[in-house]
Amino acid sequence: MFVSCSCQDIGVNYGRVANNLPQPDQVVNLIKSLQFKRVKIFDTDRTVLRAFANSGIRLTVAVTNQEFSSIARSSNAASDWVRNRIAPIYPATNVEFIAVGNEVLSDPGLPWPDLVPSMWNLRNALNSLGFNQIKITTPIATDILKESFPPSAGEFRSDNGRDSVVNSLLGFLSSTNSVFMANVYTFFAWQGNPRDISLEYALFQSNDVKVWDGGKGYTNLFDAMVDAIYSAMERKGYGNLPLAIGESGWPSGGAPGATVENAKAFNSRLIRRTRSGVGTPRKPGGLAAWVFALFNENQKGGPELERHFGLLYPNGSPVYPLQRPRHPIVREDAVNNSSSLLHSAA
Repeated sequence: MFVSCSCQDIGVNYGRVANNLPQPDQVVNLIKSLQFKRVKIFDTDRTVLRAFANSGIRLTVAVTNQEFSSIARSSNAASDWVRNRIAPIYPATNVEFIAVGNEVLSDPGLPWPDLVPSMWNLRNALNSLGFNQIKITTPIATDILKESFPPSAGEFRSDNGRDSVVNSLLGFLSSTNSVFMANVYTFFAWQGNPRDISLEYALFQSNDVKVWDGGKGYTNLFDAMVDAIYSAMERKGYGNLPLAIGESGWPSGGAPGATVENAKAFNSRLIRRTRSGVGTPRKPGGLAAWVFALFNENQKGGPELERHFGLLYPNGSPVYPLQRPRHPIVREDAVNNSSSLLHSAA
């Protein structure tokens, strides 16, 4: 059953592309001190998984982009993966989701047709061991959208075979009572179009409606990006499929606009609104989200900003304090009238 969001269901991504991080048992204590109830990791490292045993934290683990193709082609490989990676630590370690790959459809070098078959093989392997409560999903980047503005025009790309993969993916997620997991970064949207997207709109700092769309008003870019995904799913006939935000965050250095103050503003507000259960103009109610990321990771590749997404320095001290914003996110009556969209499902 997928558990609906409660007051503290905000999560955090615990990446480990670094050579100076605390030991996993120390990390669990840091996560508890920050009151995160969900954690997402990017592999199935046994030491990390055991550190979360009996912690009360719900964990998302991952099949890497290098692993899923072999699992797609062999049910025995899927069974071996579950027996070797999940069975030794579950249920003491509360695995909530298995994320198969990461942003697979953004990389044309990956075998896209293998994605959903690998998810089915893993689903069957989990069921055979009685691990029915563990759900399977795959994080998708927002570049999967062909159209995203206005939000009601949201539509998935169909080029290069993406359409058949998306159709199969939505069918799998719906039939297995899972969630569509999307990585949503307003920073990169703003960075790519600062002329048309204001910084305050990207940072949740506007109290005025910046975009009207079919009677729905948008005061921030995050809601608009999320609702474009909802619209795309509705166009495919999956408007009732729950959505979860696998990654969202703002860097504190390494690029214009990537400052400590901006990162604090964005992440503080993201955490607050997730805990409030506000939802979006198109889908009021709970929306699970995992902040990216727990630590600054000094060995990440790419531009400098990739090494500055952490809430914490490697020594466990905060990069910035997470503060409550001074202005309300939405009208009080809107909060009172909202209801969770992350339903429990058998």
